[in-house]
Amino acid sequence: MSSFFILFTGVVEEDSPLRSGDDFSPQSIDQLGPDLADDLRRWEELYKACDKLVMTGKDRDFGYEQTSSVESDLSAMGRELGSAIERKTGKLTYYYLTIALDDPKAADGNRPCPSCGRQWRLPHRFFRLIDFKCDPCRLLSTKPASLASLLQGIE
Repeated sequence: MSSFFILFTGVVEEDSPLRSGDDFSPQSIDQLGPDLADDLRRWEELYKACDKLVMTGKDRDFGYEQTSSVESDLSAMGRELGSAIERKTGKLTYYYLTIALDDPKAADGNRPCPSCGRQWRLPHRFFRLIDFKCDPCRLLSTKPASLASLLQGIE
């Protein structure tokens, strides 16, 4: 079993939203009990719906707000689920927070933790995905790629 967990999902993700903090592998949410597992499934559905709004351009601002703001209802729900998972398992549980492509502070790596204001940039990326980590706030995030670099990956 993992030494810590990460809550991570998105519109294209098909795996469990509960990931191992050791190797990012999907973890069964059934181990959490039926009530917590059901709550996690509901959060995952809402997250994917918001992510789809961003991807399709329909109500993009609302989708970004929900997935990238620590103050959004979606993030509050996810962070509370993370706390519940910690209480149930005794394992730290981090919430993955999306950072919008147009956030200039994030793009250059200087964005402080959006919850507490501490510096949270990691010296090295882990899981080829995580650039930011705040232990007290249990938040993780990624330095957003530029649109040009995203399009380069498609070509």
